[in-house]
Amino acid sequence: MKFFIRCLQVVIVSCALSGIVFSQPNRDSVFTIPHQSYSSVGFNVSSVSGMGLSYRHHMNSPGLIQFTGGFLTSEGTTSSSLGFEAQYELSQRETFRYYIALGIGTYSGQTSTTTAMGFGMGLEVPIIGSGAIYESVTAGFDIFYPSLYMESGKTDVVTVGGSLYLFYSF
Repeated sequence: MKFFIRCLQVVIVSCALSGIVFSQPNRDSVFTIPHQSYSSVGFNVSSVSGMGLSYRHHMNSPGLIQFTGGFLTSEGTTSSSLGFEAQYELSQRETFRYYIALGIGTYSGQTSTTTAMGFGMGLEVPIIGSGAIYESVTAGFDIFYPSLYMESGKTDVVTVGGSLYLFYSF
């Protein structure tokens, strides 16, 4: 029952935030842009969709796919991460992106492997460049709830997940 209530809360908050974005004034051609295809490379640190170097492709539609992978070696121990994220853009603004996201990732350490899956929303803004998302260095974050973490031999956990990222778009 708690899980159902939490999911309902996420849906209500997502609808409210979408309404805020879509109700902004000046939704004419000066402020909105058609969707266009471009690529981005950068770094993603996520508890759901992988940690490390990232590549993503923005389709000529509201959709985006992202792949992330990385590894870390310290004192003879190697950890690795591989992840995927799909985003659906809710805004058509040139100066920010607001979207819903679905992520999945696997995290491997010396003794265990954890798989994570989550649904959430995020925001991305340009920090260096022309001010347009598709011609800039951008930063953003995702909040995933619910996020399911599954580790072999242990109880599955549903909690909040998150991502921070930095990308160069070209």
